[in-house]
Amino acid sequence: MPEKTALQTAQQFQIDASKTGFEWDHIDQLFEKLQEEIEELRQGIKNNDIPNIEEELGDMLFVVTNLAKNLGCDAETSLRNANTKFERRYNGMFDLFRTTYPNKASSELTLEQWDELWEQQKKKERQQKAI
Repeated sequence: MPEKTALQTAQQFQIDASKTGFEWDHIDQLFEKLQEEIEELRQGIKNNDIPNIEEELGDMLFVVTNLAKNLGCDAETSLRNANTKFERRYNGMFDLFRTTYPNKASSELTLEQWDELWEQQKKKERQQKAI
């Protein structure tokens, strides 16, 4: 049997904890906790405190995993689906880059140009989905 991923382990911890009653009363509390972790991460970044940054990033991921559990979603599946979507959109965006900017290197584009291509790809996908 393959080893569990960190996301799967986190979600199992949270399932087990909720069975003992150690659980948030309302989903809004999870969003508040996530916001707290985001602020702590920002503070770690501001202080350039690498160990704290890693710790707070982990705390954020743990809260997001708990959020997934409370929404009835599997965190691992959700992330896999997000990875698949990103890969599809990135590849489509890169195809748009090649046709829109045939004489430019990818490194020459601004973030705004990349964002426009990303939005074009998202729009293209929505149109294909509607068909």
